[in-house]
Amino acid sequence: MRLGGRYEIIEVLGNGGFGITYKATDTQKPSKAICVVKELLPQHHNTLRVDFFEKEARILEILGTHPQIPHLLAYFEENQKFYIVQEFIQGQCLDKEIIPGKRLSEGYIIKLLQDVLEVLAFVHHKQVIHRDIKPQNLIRRQQDGKVCLIDFGIVKELASQIIDSHGSVKTSIMAGTLGYMPSEQARGKTVFASDIYALGITAIQALTGLRSQDIEEDPQTAELVWQQQAQVSHNLAAFLTKMVRRHHSLRYQNAQAAYQDLKQLNSSLPTAILSPPSVLPPARDIYYQEAVNLAQQSNGNFSPVMLKRLETKRIDLGLSEQEAREIRQAVSQHYHPLESQQKTTPKLNQTQPSISTQAPKLPTKKSVSKSEPQQQPKTENQSVSQPKPLAIIQTQSFEFETAQLVSKPGFLGLGTTWVIQRSNKKVELFLEDLENSIPLELIAISSGNFLMGSAENEVESADRSSPQHQVTIQPFLLGKYPITQAQWQAVANLPKITIDLHPDPSHFKGDNRPVEKVSWYDAQEFCARLSRKTGKLYRLPSESEWEYACRAGTTTPFYFGNTLSTDLANYNGEYVYANGSKGVYRKETTNVGIFPANAFGLHDTHGNVWEWCEDGWYNNYIGAPTDGSARLSGTDNHPRRVLRGGSWSYRPVYCRSAYRVNYPAVSRDFNHGFRVACSAKWN
Repeated sequence: MRLGGRYEIIEVLGNGGFGITYKATDTQKPSKAICVVKELLPQHHNTLRVDFFEKEARILEILGTHPQIPHLLAYFEENQKFYIVQEFIQGQCLDKEIIPGKRLSEGYIIKLLQDVLEVLAFVHHKQVIHRDIKPQNLIRRQQDGKVCLIDFGIVKELASQIIDSHGSVKTSIMAGTLGYMPSEQARGKTVFASDIYALGITAIQALTGLRSQDIEEDPQTAELVWQQQAQVSHNLAAFLTKMVRRHHSLRYQNAQAAYQDLKQLNSSLPTAILSPPSVLPPARDIYYQEAVNLAQQSNGNFSPVMLKRLETKRIDLGLSEQEAREIRQAVSQHYHPLESQQKTTPKLNQTQPSISTQAPKLPTKKSVSKSEPQQQPKTENQSVSQPKPLAIIQTQSFEFETAQLVSKPGFLGLGTTWVIQRSNKKVELFLEDLENSIPLELIAISSGNFLMGSAENEVESADRSSPQHQVTIQPFLLGKYPITQAQWQAVANLPKITIDLHPDPSHFKGDNRPVEKVSWYDAQEFCARLSRKTGKLYRLPSESEWEYACRAGTTTPFYFGNTLSTDLANYNGEYVYANGSKGVYRKETTNVGIFPANAFGLHDTHGNVWEWCEDGWYNNYIGAPTDGSARLSGTDNHPRRVLRGGSWSYRPVYCRSAYRVNYPAVSRDFNHGFRVACSAKWN
């Protein structure tokens, strides 16, 4: 079928009371461009309707000048039917992302609000109300990930107009969708704030996993009740609540007002900065890190499978075979130094030394490409040279206090009370001196096997932490605490490797408080600078290493036992887990180490700040590695990364040893910090 003499119909995209939407080919363009044709089915045909149609088409043409709204390509009338032709946006509607039962992160919500409010502010500035914002009318463009706004309600009104006895154009139905439509819109009194309500409902739906029609109302005030169904920061909750107030006068009056408020809250809302870093790691550094990760698993002997993975990485990054070969050789020589020397030295009268814990140096490239950062110039007060490698990490024993929550019958046998039982343990500790006597304390984590993930009978267990599976962990070192602000500043002052680091990014200030508002990329840069300074390989722990260390040999939801107490961790104590008790909600981070450690000597793995891991995000453990390595794709191109441990503002259920969340790798949130791991041996 061909419409308008040029639009060849490919398939039907949608069918509703207002008409039919087709995917079509424009046969009069050399490229045979794909477009969308909307066929409207008016009840009557008259001159007034045609005039109105032309007026509204002109509005769509103006709106289509915004890059996140489909361009109007044509409009015409044929056989007493109206047709609108618009740009086809390659991507997927957000109803494929925002689905019942799936709770999306605050970072997702804020990025969604930023994208839609920006384009909606343009729409409102043109004195147009969308009238039908919902996930089905939001498309994530495949080209750049931007959210685009489609299907304006005026299109539906075109299909539903009738003529009254005085010859005036009226509407037989009101454009909009139940569940997203505020009360004034249902009464035919649509205002700009009606769009704000619909967008707020969409965001709450994504945050809670509820269907829009299942969000409850307060029986006395008719205001929506939703915060108990979501884990959300106070400022974002207040922002969303204002968007969905029952009366439109209490909401943001237009998208520009909401957008300005969102920008002003950037300093306190999660994911305050969601734009990618200005400089991403160059190709050689990415390939080098992948080679190091694989070498750690195989003692420097790349298997055929590993070589195939590295070859895929090389092609994706655009490296030459020579460049990749030089990097692999440098990494292998780190593990097999004698083998390398014997290739050039006929006789060698020395025994093979212990494997160095120094990170292998990336081979120097004779000509540096424009995409790679130039080496920082040395100054009198600055040196970028690496110290001599340590053959073996020297550790020392130290004694610490750990605790367990033990249940006992309440008074007269009623209920349950929880008693903290404390005991002393001893582990091996390594001290790394950063600068000005600021130490980095690392715990020696011995090898072992453990069952990763949450058991099916664990209270509020989630599919994302299943299936449970056995994992074997190799020895490594892990930070005794999350990285503190003093430690962060010491390393941030070291010469830049790939990206700049803010020396004081945290929202809650204090030298011994954990650093927060740092992205996954920031944590990678921190590890890279620390590795170059110390000559050791510092990195983020893998997700399995993190859980193994957090559990410290336990199988209960928390390393303290079956529930959690605010006497033992910093979290939102207004909520309880299982049959626990309410406690203190401190509403901020606390100094590291003020609560008892787990049985491995690690502090604050429950609460305080979420901790970045190396792994890319996967929805479950199907196909996950069992050797303790990070789970990464062949290209390690993961826009979202894993965080563990819960934080000061989250409920205890999110602080469980097995619980896992994901955020964009570029997000900086005042709930997010990290602790470092180190690949090394110790005596």
